[in-house]
Amino acid sequence: MGTKAYSREQLKVYFKHISLPSAVAESLLSDDEGRLNLGNLEALLIHHLRKVPFENLSLHYAQRKHLGLTEDALWEKMITNGRGRGGYCMEVNTFFGAVLRGCGFEAYMVAGKIAHAMHGGTEGFRGMSHVVNILTLDGQRYLLDVGFGNQNLLRPIPLIPDNVIRTETGFEMKVQHEPIPNSLTGQKFWIYNFRDFDAEAWTQGYCFGETEIFLEDVEQLNYPVLTSPEGFFVNNVTCVRVGEDDERIIIFNDRMTRKKGKDSEVLANFSDEAERVRALKEWFWVSLTDEEKDGIRGMNTELPLKKEEAK
Repeated sequence: MGTKAYSREQLKVYFKHISLPSAVAESLLSDDEGRLNLGNLEALLIHHLRKVPFENLSLHYAQRKHLGLTEDALWEKMITNGRGRGGYCMEVNTFFGAVLRGCGFEAYMVAGKIAHAMHGGTEGFRGMSHVVNILTLDGQRYLLDVGFGNQNLLRPIPLIPDNVIRTETGFEMKVQHEPIPNSLTGQKFWIYNFRDFDAEAWTQGYCFGETEIFLEDVEQLNYPVLTSPEGFFVNNVTCVRVGEDDERIIIFNDRMTRKKGKDSEVLANFSDEAERVRALKEWFWVSLTDEEKDGIRGMNTELPLKKEEAK
């Protein structure tokens, strides 16, 4: 990790997979030094989010709850298998980092700490359990994160304190650079904040440093996420995709919602596994094998079967 980059031929396949506009794809595949620009980077980011879902299905719909975190394993899962899969932060940000480097961008991964505010708490942060990419373009560093669920970063965020990035729908993002609670040294962390569609207060999402991490580090960070009986991902099924106009389509356990701007609409309440699996196919283009569907049987996240199916 940190040196792996997808090849030119792989990028051609990936660009087609995410329906990247041909002008952007041709530019990024060219030898023109000007191809590495903010416009191409923004297009790459948003088209990735529209096609590659944030999801934790491998922790539920699998006989063996295991994640391959190498770039080759992730390519096979998300591209080669052709079944619309994505992953959570350890997977999709590792994958996207290899895409960025394949395009020629200077990018590496760092570890982060999720804010207590994301789970109903107040100030402070949890232990290291998140990963993001830092990219340098024309001397400016940016935060890129395609693995933050229904609060996914919809634009590259420059590492400039309190510089607000606002989408067309009013979603605002920024970073701060300051010490975090309980620090003994006063060391500064970058803190990602968001404000959801004209809300008055900012919400802290996570903090991160600048030290490069590697495959071995990500595997260590991922182990409690994958195995902890009290873990958020172990106890919940989620899948998120960004749609047109930055709307979010969200499956969380037995409900599917659509969020656009200030508006939130319930699209479905699932009564059984068949309904949730069908929604994954119809709304997220995720196809599960019969073996994967059977993997959730007996888990606490399995939805109740309809009476006629239980017979």
